[in-house]
Amino acid sequence: MLPIVYLQALLLNLRRLSYGLLTAIGLFGLSCHAADDNKDTLALLVHASAQRLALADDVALSKWQHAQAVEDKAREHIVIASAITKAAAYHLNAEQVSYFFADQIEANKWVQYALIAHWHRTGPPATDTPINLAKTIRPKLDALQTQLLQLLAHTQTLRERSDCPSITALATDAYAKQQSLDALHTMALDRAFVHFCKK
Repeated sequence: MLPIVYLQALLLNLRRLSYGLLTAIGLFGLSCHAADDNKDTLALLVHASAQRLALADDVALSKWQHAQAVEDKAREHIVIASAITKAAAYHLNAEQVSYFFADQIEANKWVQYALIAHWHRTGPPATDTPINLAKTIRPKLDALQTQLLQLLAHTQTLRERSDCPSITALATDAYAKQQSLDALHTMALDRAFVHFCKK
């Protein structure tokens, strides 16, 4: 029969082991929950980016109607500078924000170029309603900028993960299939997330 002191020591060690296991399980659960939260936020971010891309159709139409060029470097600079200015308020890195919104703009231009080329081949779109880019479209783009920044701020952990590119590619693919996006908008959505993950 073991002395009482040994039994007490054994019980103490068992308690410590149990506490350690429970702590590990709890931390694992929190980690999984955080990962799930990041994926949910990514899905919302993809949705917001896709909404921005959907506006590219009207931007292209407006530029077609007014014979304007797709490239607008001055406007691009304003958009990116505005996002960078707001980055600190969301605890975001200015360089990452610059890359992310540059990608949003490039993806938007992909859609514009493709649609305008299509209209040159097949004729103008069947609409006589003029679109005012400054008054109708840009306020919507500005509102989406704030939404994108808010969501981007909640994906920092995900963006640092080694499997971030795979998770992001699956998220954009899932959204494209769910919303039945055409090939053009699907490719543009992928283009919008080229620099989303941290290198």
